[in-house]
Amino acid sequence: MTDFERFRWSAASRPAIHRILSSPRPTGGARLGALPNRSPETEGGEWFDLFFDLVFAVAIVLWAEQVGDHPTVGAYARGVAELVPIWWLWLGQTLFAARFPVDRPMERLLALAVVVAVGVMSTELVADPTRSLRFPLGFVAARAALLALYASVRGVSSDARRIADAYLVGFGAGAGLWAVSALLPASQRGAAWALGLAIDFSVPWLARPRLQRMPLDDRYVRSRVGAFTSLLLYVSIESLVRGLTETGWSAWTSVVALLSFALVVTSWWIYAARVNRQDMRSVFGSSALPYLYSHLAIVLGVGTLSVGVRVAVEAGGPGGQAARGVGFVAAGLSLWITGLVLVRAVVLRHRDRWWHWPFLAAGVFFPSLAAVGATRRPIATLGAYVGVLFALLTLELRHGRAHARAPHRL
Repeated sequence: MTDFERFRWSAASRPAIHRILSSPRPTGGARLGALPNRSPETEGGEWFDLFFDLVFAVAIVLWAEQVGDHPTVGAYARGVAELVPIWWLWLGQTLFAARFPVDRPMERLLALAVVVAVGVMSTELVADPTRSLRFPLGFVAARAALLALYASVRGVSSDARRIADAYLVGFGAGAGLWAVSALLPASQRGAAWALGLAIDFSVPWLARPRLQRMPLDDRYVRSRVGAFTSLLLYVSIESLVRGLTETGWSAWTSVVALLSFALVVTSWWIYAARVNRQDMRSVFGSSALPYLYSHLAIVLGVGTLSVGVRVAVEAGGPGGQAARGVGFVAAGLSLWITGLVLVRAVVLRHRDRWWHWPFLAAGVFFPSLAAVGATRRPIATLGAYVGVLFALLTLELRHGRAHARAPHRL
């Protein structure tokens, strides 16, 4: 049986998984592949997912606000190091829900425990997380809740037990390092966090043979990832409104706000047009990890764009602050394009030169133009960015529609 056939078999099993998890005595001997498949999420489940994602979006709002208050390269690098663990917690919960329904009260309570822990971590984003114990202990609490969820599904089938054991060992080791970091001096905690995340990142790759026996539900993953990305674009709008509120309306803020809004909307439209609307069953049948990891660049790009929008609006006119804002916008757009190209070229394996070359050229064009024109002509630079994005959107809508099918090469 091929990976794709096994995926279709297991993807039809979700109602049966729900029945087993809801049973007071779960069946332990059946293999998951023998289960009929889980159906699309219920309305209540979709609402819970939306609530869950909104909490993480709030965390990214606070992150963008903290970086926007200190728009330097050093502050941004530290901010990225703080954002990645929060994104990783969201991804871990999403991957669990893509295999096992989170419908029972106890499962919802454990998922809410993750929300509370991320809320605690978010309060430290506006300060210095390395000097606080709440940030690492919040991560440990969120990870403990996820591990409890995996422990609760070990009796579903032999395949589910192998998957749960891999996460219990791997993620448990990573969480242990985060817990130990609370005992270290503040200057050494970052290294312990990085090592813990490295262990976490390696777990899905090392356990790939086990995970392939129970592939992810591609519809659920695409829906969650697309919704989360759209919520992150809301963060850009929030930064825009916040900048207008604090600075007030003027000719400068009006023009910059209009151009920034066009950038955000066009970015979302390009993403929604095709990147997240493909038939990915064959891709997810082997592994969804490249697709999900590629979205880290998109998440960082949207967050960076939010920082740039706010800094540019609050600049009030040409100068150093406006140049920094335009630079952040350029970096955000380049990261966003990097994520799109990775999804299309590496994950979906499209070799379409008419799509890739314009997007790759735009990814180089944005920072290059910022280096030349951001200081003297920031509004003209933003206008050029909008023009390039509109051209890419036209390319996506007109040329891309005919190629939203199987992997191909022109």
